[in-house]
Amino acid sequence: MKKSVIVAATAILGLAALIQSTSCKKETITNTNIVKDTVYVPCPVNCDVRGNYSGTFINQFGISAAFAYKLLNDNFTTGASTLTSTMTAFGGYSNTCDSIKWNSYNTINNSYYNFAGKFTNNRTTLTGVYQNVTTPAEIGSFSLTKQ
Repeated sequence: MKKSVIVAATAILGLAALIQSTSCKKETITNTNIVKDTVYVPCPVNCDVRGNYSGTFINQFGISAAFAYKLLNDNFTTGASTLTSTMTAFGGYSNTCDSIKWNSYNTINNSYYNFAGKFTNNRTTLTGVYQNVTTPAEIGSFSLTKQ
């Protein structure tokens, strides 16, 4: 029994020596003048567009009506026919410095809407298009001015 343990140990040591001698060797880097560059990638600019906007929309039949939206903290938005009316639409928005997209749910007709628009005049005017997602045939355009 003792002899078989010695033979097994010798075989394992011999196999380990064979593997070590045939394996890749790590090269030592002696160059100590390595400089690591840091690349700073600028974050996307997200201009503050919060505020109250009012104006009009025109639907696919050419009918125009007043409407207003409040762009609030944490990208939350509320909407109604005027800024002083009870808010009847609720949703969220995302924007860049020159454009905005928002989605909202209108409690009057139980419909979801998608809006997309562009800012002009130093982000005081917002014009764009909308579509009722619940009834996709309902489409139109809008123009809002920051109050």
